[in-house]
Amino acid sequence: MPAAAAQETRIDVRLIAAAPLIAEGALPSIAGSTGFEERQSSKPLQERNAIEKTALPPPVFYGPQEVDKDALPYSAPDPDLLTGVVVSGLPIRVRLYIDASGMVVGVEHLQALADDWPALERIERMLRGTSFMPARLAGSDVNSYQDLEFHIGPELNKTATAD
Repeated sequence: MPAAAAQETRIDVRLIAAAPLIAEGALPSIAGSTGFEERQSSKPLQERNAIEKTALPPPVFYGPQEVDKDALPYSAPDPDLLTGVVVSGLPIRVRLYIDASGMVVGVEHLQALADDWPALERIERMLRGTSFMPARLAGSDVNSYQDLEFHIGPELNKTATAD
């Protein structure tokens, strides 16, 4: 086997202890903006009350300590999406929201420097392209979240060079 083919691309990903149950406002990347509330308040009171009565409650996402079994990816995320990305060298942290069908429905940015935004965008794309076995609680599939920490090593920082 050639030496180049034997090399593996490696990303160090750690699960971090997460805070307990997330409910209202859990998905900042997909939740409604404050502009929505402003537009809604300009409607007559009767119409606003009708909307509030028919609105569904926000979904509940369970943390790792609250479920019987964490959500697990069916296959490893593709680390090649991170090849050539420039990073600060500090860990990048995200909170991953996975619904009861195993689809990624949100990625919240928890820790990243301004220099890490290109890497953060690629990490989000990589995670959204991964399907998961949903978390289980009391024998049922449930919405869940998990905090992930990425350490992107120098082997992924190097851009491809011509031979």
